[in-house]
Amino acid sequence: MAGTATLEQTEQWLVARQAFPEVAQMADQRASMFLGGLALQGEVSVERVADPSNESTLMAAVQLAALGDAQSEQVVFNNVSTDVVERMQRVAAQTKIKLQVKGGEFRQEQRRLIDVNQNTFLHTVLNAEMFGRATSQLKNGHLFNGLLEAQVFEKYDALVFEPCSTDEQTKRDYNFFQETDSMSVQLLKVDGKEALLETALVAGKKTPESPRHDMEMIKELAARKKIELVPTEINGMVQFVMLLPKQEKPRTIEDIVAECDDITGTFYGQDKPRQDYHEYAQQCYELNESFNDIVEKITTQLISEAHAFTSPIEVIHRLDYLSAWLCVRRARTDKRIDLMVFGAEAAKHIDEARAFYEAGDYERANQSMKAAQKADTSGSCPLFKELTSLSSNDNDPNTNEEEKSEAKWMNCPHCEARVFADPCAKILKCWDCKAAVIHGVTIAGDGGSKKRKAEKAKQRVEQKEAQAQLTTV
Repeated sequence: MAGTATLEQTEQWLVARQAFPEVAQMADQRASMFLGGLALQGEVSVERVADPSNESTLMAAVQLAALGDAQSEQVVFNNVSTDVVERMQRVAAQTKIKLQVKGGEFRQEQRRLIDVNQNTFLHTVLNAEMFGRATSQLKNGHLFNGLLEAQVFEKYDALVFEPCSTDEQTKRDYNFFQETDSMSVQLLKVDGKEALLETALVAGKKTPESPRHDMEMIKELAARKKIELVPTEINGMVQFVMLLPKQEKPRTIEDIVAECDDITGTFYGQDKPRQDYHEYAQQCYELNESFNDIVEKITTQLISEAHAFTSPIEVIHRLDYLSAWLCVRRARTDKRIDLMVFGAEAAKHIDEARAFYEAGDYERANQSMKAAQKADTSGSCPLFKELTSLSSNDNDPNTNEEEKSEAKWMNCPHCEARVFADPCAKILKCWDCKAAVIHGVTIAGDGGSKKRKAEKAKQRVEQKEAQAQLTTV
């Protein structure tokens, strides 16, 4: 099973597919068996699965969590956390996910990771390039399981680079962060029955106006490690899995980033002063945890609306909406967030809102925030974001389903939050302002978070003015 390479530890980096060809061949065959069952013609179309029995979907996790399953609730929380963190930080950021090893496979909260790869094809619109990228990720998923079975992870960690697309239309359609052309760098480590997947987002160019340097950097890194870089194009890099010999002191993803930055003279790929990588990584993880209040709020809301969802893609739509809404709002007060992750126009409006709030002009501040919400172009993993522009087809039966899905939601009449609308429901509640309609009786809410924040800001200004008067006296 181990192919042509032995498992004797060396300091030499390896290319997984070259060192273990039999494992790679089996992984490709398993991926092909799955893909063979799909109807693929040119560009991949959406194949929605209405049957919620597929327990690997977010929809299934939401429904099981609503029934009281604590593990499923954690799955929902993890998915929401990933979306929020990736949306808020599109470069110079890090995440880590704990995995479990069970039955010769990688799992997260009992969900097989390979199922997550397969769901990409079942619930996502993919053009030709993104289909190729998703296929490589699927093959990697099977490859990792094969390497696990061959006990390769006892001696090696796995490293994968996923550069940004080079096609401008694909970058726009799939919400890549074009300011930096960020690439994902992932390090998979196994320790007994536990595993850790660390991810860093590294800029593919030093400044927005600079030429891309990511591919040349990867080539130079491979040359320094004396391994043959087979892919010559960026889109082929995803399937290029490197094996790194384990060290006495565990290697971290920031160690890899530091080696890459040594080549380009950058910091996380950008033209910025170098910092201590381990200290910076800790700051990243602390920032991620600071978003947990948003994550918990979205998790609770999704679970409360479990009865409203009829297809997996509807849950993704709803998560995208709630995450975008709350993240834009957080950006007004949290100045650690790079506003450009929301797009240039939204960033301008958020910046205006900050100034208006500081000046005590709450009405104009709220207007600017409304404009920011409308202009927001943020997103998380591009493979899991529904693309209406790619699936809009008058003859596509899925279009009607999407329209029906949109008809389920309305703006709360007491604030501007988007809420589930069901005229037959006995109880309707707004997740933001807490207004409710119970058996036809309306209970007024508190006006929503924007009103609450404006009132608090006004109180702070009044307190400062009162203190200033006392000081004058």
